[in-house]
Amino acid sequence: LAEMCNGEQSPLSVLAAIEGRLDPIDPDVWPEGPPPVLATSSWDRDALLAAFATSLPILMPSLDLKLPQLPDSICPSEAGFFLAWVALLGVDAVVESGRGSGGSTAFWCRSPTWARLVIFSIDRAHRKTSADAVAGCAQVSLIEADAFQALRPLLNSLSDKRVGLFVDGPKGRVAVKLALELMAEFPSIVLVGLHDVHRLSPYYQSKGMHKTRAALEEAGCLTFFSDEDWFVKSWATLDRDWDLGDAGSLG
Repeated sequence: LAEMCNGEQSPLSVLAAIEGRLDPIDPDVWPEGPPPVLATSSWDRDALLAAFATSLPILMPSLDLKLPQLPDSICPSEAGFFLAWVALLGVDAVVESGRGSGGSTAFWCRSPTWARLVIFSIDRAHRKTSADAVAGCAQVSLIEADAFQALRPLLNSLSDKRVGLFVDGPKGRVAVKLALELMAEFPSIVLVGLHDVHRLSPYYQSKGMHKTRAALEEAGCLTFFSDEDWFVKSWATLDRDWDLGDAGSLG
């Protein structure tokens, strides 16, 4: 809060940090007001999901998902889930917010040659682990900045691209609100991935951690989750060499 008062952080950035650490939070109160209401998608969810599921046996083997585990990284099945959507929707630019140790960025750099991605990865802190993780990846730009300030100028410069946005920071409903605002503002965004979207289970409800998922499901978008039973049954084996601890309900 002192950083916010001194002008070093935006209020929304501070709220994101608070929401990511304090549970439970009143499920009826949105930080800084509710997100925009998007027009209901005209796409048929069942048809799109069927196309996605059918494409996975072709797309997954073309992905190089055998990477060393980095702290707090998304896991291989989650990376494959997002990259398969990247391929299916013709995304040619990935914009990532919340790089952390660089695990997810390293996965984007391993996308197959048919996905000629340009990758922009934003994080407030530069970490040597993230630079090492993407060493040799010519198409990635590591940006040290506050995502709340850096995302809009960057997305303005990508108006001619089909953008896949991946938000791993901020967390919680702040992440949902930010994503919805950006989708409403930038038609170039055709795909959004959010990390740490927990199942609507009694365990996560008791900790207030289900509210991100509830907010996302109410957002008026077509939503798909990597912890849906059909996906876990077929592709959880991608994570067999990783120590996931209690991270079995990430979306």
